[in-house]
Amino acid sequence: MLHAARLVEKRSVPILGVNMGGLGFLTETTVDHIYDALTKIFADDFLLEKRVMLRAKIHRGKQVIGEGPALNDVVVNKGHLARMIAIKVCINGSFMTNLRGDGLIIATPTGSTGYSLSANGPILDPSLDVFTLNPICPHTLSHRPFIVPSHASISVTLTSQENAMATLDGQIGFELTEDDTIQICTSEHQAHLIRFPGGSYYDVLRNKLKWGDG
Repeated sequence: MLHAARLVEKRSVPILGVNMGGLGFLTETTVDHIYDALTKIFADDFLLEKRVMLRAKIHRGKQVIGEGPALNDVVVNKGHLARMIAIKVCINGSFMTNLRGDGLIIATPTGSTGYSLSANGPILDPSLDVFTLNPICPHTLSHRPFIVPSHASISVTLTSQENAMATLDGQIGFELTEDDTIQICTSEHQAHLIRFPGGSYYDVLRNKLKWGDG
């Protein structure tokens, strides 16, 4: 689903998610019910849910060495060695903090139930126009997840000599060296997910996370 969303980012193509195992927060149907789902789609009995996406550019000096969209998250984390990295975070050009730890997750509301959730980040309603900045194992315990509006421009600069990685949706990776900067903002395009009438996001959370059981 994440690969598909990036693939059709600029085309506004509707995406039907089919759960083939696992949590599947983005999916709308299962393999057993796929034909019923397709029948509804051909009958125009569905809704389109638009999800905000990120766009990241990685700068090395005056060069852009990589860029791309992400539906879930952009993650800056440590490389092969189990050493902390140091990064500088700025919001809209204003210095926010220096962070030492395993890295930082910049997640959309869609991505709030992904890696960010595993790192104790908040679950966000997908209709919110915000991003989460979630530190990964910060060395300073005062660093906590922070919410910024989706129109914010976020920059993350690697300030340590240890190599690091920038990953988009956990599927595309770029190796970072000291002083590389990742610029992150809202994509001009949104993901269009197919939904069927009768359900809600809270039903999904309750079913997937077993809320209320016992």
